[in-house]
Amino acid sequence: MPRHAGMLQLRPTPPSCAPNSTFVSLLSNESWVPGALCLLKAMAAVRSVCPLLLVVDDVTHRGSQVAVPETALSTLRSAFGASSVVPLSRLTERIDRYAGAPAAGRRLKAKQAPHPSGWVQNTHGKLLLWALPGGYQRACFLDLDMAVVGNMDALLYEQPFAAVAAMPYSSRLFNSGVFVFEPSVKVASELATLSRATDSGTGGKSSSVKIRPAMELRGTTHLSDQSVLNHYYRDRWRALPYGYNAGKKIYMAKRDLWNQMQLGAIHFVGRPKPWDVPHVPNPSAALLKSKLDATPLYNRWHEQCTLPAAH
Repeated sequence: MPRHAGMLQLRPTPPSCAPNSTFVSLLSNESWVPGALCLLKAMAAVRSVCPLLLVVDDVTHRGSQVAVPETALSTLRSAFGASSVVPLSRLTERIDRYAGAPAAGRRLKAKQAPHPSGWVQNTHGKLLLWALPGGYQRACFLDLDMAVVGNMDALLYEQPFAAVAAMPYSSRLFNSGVFVFEPSVKVASELATLSRATDSGTGGKSSSVKIRPAMELRGTTHLSDQSVLNHYYRDRWRALPYGYNAGKKIYMAKRDLWNQMQLGAIHFVGRPKPWDVPHVPNPSAALLKSKLDATPLYNRWHEQCTLPAAH
C-alpha cells in the first residue's frame, strides 16, 4: 500500500453539522485580527454550516497591557456576533474552580519564562480551550494563520483526539494547527499542569515531567503547545488527511505530494503571516514553479480575504 494512501482526500462534506459541536479558534493579540476576520469569511465561502467560536485573550499580562484592546474586540464582536466571542478568562475561571486554586490560568501564562516574541505565552493559551463552556461534546480547533479553501465540517464527525501529521517533517508527530477534541475541564487542568512543567524552557527537566520538543521554532529552547499536546496524546491520536492542515512547507519541500492532496486549509506556519505579505498580481511562471517561494499560497489568502470578489 502506498505510504500516503488514504491521507490525500478530504472526508465527504456532511449535509448538516454534528450535534453539540463547534469550530473554535484563539486570538492571543491584536496582530491576529486580520486572520480572525479572514477565517470567518472563508468558512462562509466554503459553505460551512457549523458554528465558529473565537476565544479572545482578555487577560492582562506583560505588564499592564491588555492583549486585545477594546477597539479590536468591538470589531470582532460585530463580525462574529457577541455570543460567539468568548473571553479567555471564562475558561481560566472554569479551570480554577475545578482545580480549587485561584488564577491557575493566569499563572500558566505568568510563570513561563518570557520569549522575545511572546510566542510561547500566546500558543500555550491554546491548552485552555479544553475548558470551553457551552456543553459541547466535540470541537475542532483552527489556527488563525490559515486559508480555508475547502469545507471542513466533516471534522466535527471525527472521533477525538484527531490531528494532522506534521508533514513534511514527521508522520509520528502532529501539528497543532488543526485538531478535533472533546472539551473537558479535567483535561484542561491536566494540560495547564503540563504547561507549567515547561517553565523556563527546560522541557520539564526541573520537575518529574519530561516533555520532548516537537519541532520547535529554530533557535529557541522554549516548548510550545505542540510539544505539550504531543506529549499528552502520545500514541493516542488519530491521523486526519493531510489537506485539513496543509503546511506551506509541504508546498515548498514536497511539491509532488502537495499536488496530489485535496486541500481544506493551507497553514502558514512560521513567519511571515499572510496579512504581512502583499498580494502579487500576475506572478511570473518562474515564481509559480519555484520551490523556494510560497507567493501563490499567500495570493490565495488575499484572494479570499482582501481582494474584491470576482463576478
